Amino acid sequence: MSYSAATYYVDYVNGSDTARSAVNIDSSTNAEPIEITTAVAHGLITGSVTTIAGHETNTNANGVWKVTYVSSTKFTLNGSAGNGEGANTGTSTSNGGGRWSDAWKTLSTEGASEARLQAGDTIRIAKSEAPSSMGSATWTSGSGTVTLSSAQTLNVTRCESTWTAQNSATCNTSLLRKEGSYAAYTTAPNPTATTTLYSYFATGALDLSSYQKLSFWLKTSADVGANEWNLCLCSDTWGSTPVDTIAIPATKSGAFFHYSVARNGGGNLGSSIQSIALYSGSSAPTNSSTVTFDNIIACTTAGLDLTCLVSKNSAEQGGTEPWWAIKYINGTSIGLEPDDSAYVGATEAVTSYYRKPILTIINPESEDAIQEVTDTGTCTESGGIAYITYSGGWNVSTNLQDGETFYSGSSGDNSGGTGFNTGSNNYIIIEHLSFCHYNYGMTVSCAKSYLNWIQLVGNYTNALYIYTAARSLRGNNIYIVGNIYDTPLLFEPADANNATPDNFIFKNIKIVGVSDSLGYAASIYGSGSFYNVTVGNFGKFIVGYTPTPL
Repeated sequence: MSYSAATYYVDYVNGSDTARSAVNIDSSTNAEPIEITTAVAHGLITGSVTTIAGHETNTNANGVWKVTYVSSTKFTLNGSAGNGEGANTGTSTSNGGGRWSDAWKTLSTEGASEARLQAGDTIRIAKSEAPSSMGSATWTSGSGTVTLSSAQTLNVTRCESTWTAQNSATCNTSLLRKEGSYAAYTTAPNPTATTTLYSYFATGALDLSSYQKLSFWLKTSADVGANEWNLCLCSDTWGSTPVDTIAIPATKSGAFFHYSVARNGGGNLGSSIQSIALYSGSSAPTNSSTVTFDNIIACTTAGLDLTCLVSKNSAEQGGTEPWWAIKYINGTSIGLEPDDSAYVGATEAVTSYYRKPILTIINPESEDAIQEVTDTGTCTESGGIAYITYSGGWNVSTNLQDGETFYSGSSGDNSGGTGFNTGSNNYIIIEHLSFCHYNYGMTVSCAKSYLNWIQLVGNYTNALYIYTAARSLRGNNIYIVGNIYDTPLLFEPADANNATPDNFIFKNIKIVGVSDSLGYAASIYGSGSFYNVTVGNFGKFIVGYTPTPL
């Protein structure tokens, strides 16, 4: 590639990984730099990267270039020198991602891919939403429950009781739940029909007209496609008169996923609701499949719901208080993930906040990376290093880095995939990027790289897994909160060649509210140093290391 130090933009909500279309070239100048004229508007700006291919005579133009904008149909190739005047041959194809309005969607092989990047590039990533106040809340040290001064949501059903089966379905409750004592499930018959009522639950009279969405936990025994299931809010007590229809999103089987879904057509929910019902959609679901719900609540479009994170932290970027994943919301009570995720800190009633992460795709495999590093930085023989930087927290309106980027896999189960994987790509900088509700939050096997301002919240197996290939890794300001199952921070044991991570330095590490049966906040293999480590509800960090009480 014939450029250096490009800046690219990634926006998971509004970006696109689709390959950009080629534009025909009308002519080029025999000059330094080469000026390209296109047949139609090229859509590039100064700093964009484009590939010139198939251009004849002035063949020095062919290659990958960073450009300077001249007009809507003209640009120059930075650092180029012509070898003849070119006519109307060849094409210019933008790499894309050169500005927020042309951003890529993902950090993956489709978006910020190896084919589009090179050492020295920076990827600016759109921030997630800023924190919003949920009023005063009481945080109690040693407790996994945060108590609001006033409810932000309204219970539709806690799913503690069996629903009423219809049309040959069967219903029961399950001890595998997220809130209370039970979850409620419905098993469809064989065969399963379309647009058919299969179960309902009488909720009592509910006025939901101040709310626009339902938020709930969902677990299915078979993968669910779009338009297969609907939740309906009904005006009668037996589920036969739907007022609001909430389409169940396409969902992978085998794990609880949380959702916040608006009614079909938008607008407020009904004011005279008497029951909630499960209907099949316009596409028939899998025969004999089981659909399990828990903690169904009504919420507002911009308000608190089960997909949010909560904290005492009002700062959009940084701050001293970590963010916590939500296990359930029951009136004024917010349960922190996981089951025994006990808050450790000052017991106090204080203005508290929620923030909404960016929801990524739900991945079917337990370790597949949702997003990943696909290219490596470089180090020259003289020691000069060209890093590839993945930089989160960018404001798409001001182009200032004034926030954080939180991505969520919606689960926090071993079906949640890996939020971010570096692969064995070295000389990488990752900053202000955070991952929640995945199986693995981050897996890191890059050498001579930096992690800065990373929060890993409500993940399942290991929040941060450091592989043996991770040499000379530096970490700073890393929070691990509410890990559900296994050791939160794991430096991989020796591999077959007896290699371990080495020469690592980690500073300002906080690990709280996590659930490892051995009582370890971290399992560390290899050689390196830790400074200013805070461990919450753990007796042990690593052998020979004394944790700092929170």
